[in-house]
Amino acid sequence: VRTAAQSLQDLRIAEVVEQDLHIEDDASITYRVRLKLSFKYHAEA
Repeated sequence: VRTAAQSLQDLRIAEVVEQDLHIEDDASITYRVRLKLSFKYHAEA
């Protein structure tokens, strides 16, 4: 969300669609989340 906020304005809602993690050597290494982001569109004049 922080990364998206750098290029999108007025973020409204973040919905977690899918979540998983990568396991290596019996320890969790990386979490991944797929999001749907809602934001307000501002047309440039």
